[in-house]
Amino acid sequence: MKNTLTYFLGIAFFLIGCDDEVYVPKPKAYFRMDLPKHNYVWLDKQAPYSFKLPKCVQVSEPKMRKLESYWYNLEYKAYKAVMHLSYKPIQSEEDLNLFAEDARTFVYKHTVKSSGIEQERVFRPEDDVYGIVYHISGDAASPLQFTFTDSTRHFLRGALYFNHIPNEDSIAPVLKHLLVDLDTLKNSLHWKP
Repeated sequence: MKNTLTYFLGIAFFLIGCDDEVYVPKPKAYFRMDLPKHNYVWLDKQAPYSFKLPKCVQVSEPKMRKLESYWYNLEYKAYKAVMHLSYKPIQSEEDLNLFAEDARTFVYKHTVKSSGIEQERVFRPEDDVYGIVYHISGDAASPLQFTFTDSTRHFLRGALYFNHIPNEDSIAPVLKHLLVDLDTLKNSLHWKP
């Protein structure tokens, strides 16, 4: 009888001590980033093109600069991101086709990790600026690429890369911020005579 009483008391204490709360782990979160206001200056380089770029960007020349003229890196140090710009002079229709196909090939190499690629056409005939902006969704290494040309003399290609493992969710706020910068670039781009 004593053992039975001890047994029931043990079960009673166990049940009373149990709580109905269920532990739910917190979802994965990312650091909040304070994004600066959009302030722009003109690209101050001796290049056959110019556009407005954010004040926070550092313009540098890539190591391959000795091989190619008018190539620049637009470095967003706070975001560990860089926009690689490459420029090619067009000397024939074959050049234009070759440059456009090379750019398209670079974009579609990201299909392995991307969940989709959207193309945005740029058509500014008043400034002889035509092009395509590629929005690459998913965990691709480069979420944004573009090509701009006047179709006779100039071809400008850009590719945005982050210097960390790609994660679409973590870079989303920064990418949204950088899209405003890209809109400013594409709307202010002009070819120098």
